[in-house]
Amino acid sequence: ILFSVGGDGNCYGNYFGSGCYNITLAFYCCNNTFGNGCYSNSLSPYCSNNTFGDDCHSNNLNSSCTYNIFGYNCYSNTLGEYCSNNTFGNNCYSNSFENYCEGNIFGNNCYSNTISSDSDYNIFGNGCYSNHILDYCLHNIFGNKCYSNSFDGSCVGNSFGNNCFNNSFGSECTGNSLGAYCNNIAVGGMSSNNSFSNGCSYIKFAADSSASTKYDKY
Repeated sequence: ILFSVGGDGNCYGNYFGSGCYNITLAFYCCNNTFGNGCYSNSLSPYCSNNTFGDDCHSNNLNSSCTYNIFGYNCYSNTLGEYCSNNTFGNNCYSNSFENYCEGNIFGNNCYSNTISSDSDYNIFGNGCYSNHILDYCLHNIFGNKCYSNSFDGSCVGNSFGNNCFNNSFGSECTGNSLGAYCNNIAVGGMSSNNSFSNGCSYIKFAADSSASTKYDKY
């Protein structure tokens, strides 16, 4: 079923029940609600403040879609460039963002999500793992007990909470910080001014990393 809403955009306040699919919202469609298990729907650019229920998957949000909300266990959704300030609930996985996406929030135990280059100020909750953040990404935050996440090169000012492990940074990553008891951390070459808190261990720096990296004494 293909259900098109608002050919010229500006549609709002529509409700789609559980399991709805192949619905297309035109430009500037806002404040619409999709129920649980909705899939293969498409939002055109500049669609904001729309809500998806739990278990929604394979939906496509085009560029500059902001302040949209996904529920629990949502997966394989794609968001275009400049999609910012969107929220995903707990246990969301295999979602992908294109470049310049900022201020998005993931709940706890989210995994295998990808955020492309030049994306800043995104937040992951506790227990998030196997997420991949590409290069030139700044000031992203991971909670406690996050593991097996990776940053590509030139990532700056990102942070992990306590008890995080098996995470990695590419080359020229600077000013990143990790909390207490983080271990098995890999850092690429020419990386400087990173900070590791108490009880961190098994940290490996590649060749050409700066000696200015800081370790807490207390």
